Amino acid sequence: MVSQDVMKQKQSALSMKKLFPDVEEIYFSKSGGHTNGAGNWYIGADIKIADEWHGVGAATDGIGYTDETFPERKIHIANQEISETQIVKVVYSDGSMEIL
Repeated sequence: MVSQDVMKQKQSALSMKKLFPDVEEIYFSKSGGHTNGAGNWYIGADIKIADEWHGVGAATDGIGYTDETFPERKIHIANQEISETQIVKVVYSDGSMEIL
């Protein structure tokens, strides 16, 4: 059975795939949670774009923050069509892996 946290990580990964059409991999190293026990669910993730890894703060509907090396040109690419052939490797915090 898939945990609620992994289901939210998958929602977050699908949102990042839509926002950043050239994302290659997404890695969730630990479980997400709510800030101060309330509010939106967030999780730290590492994403690979153009063979470079970047730290991001992700929610189920996209990105909340990025590290200082994140390519600004990638931010706010809204409403992009997701290519049926776009392959994104996702590693969840429980160690499971999926290709989206």
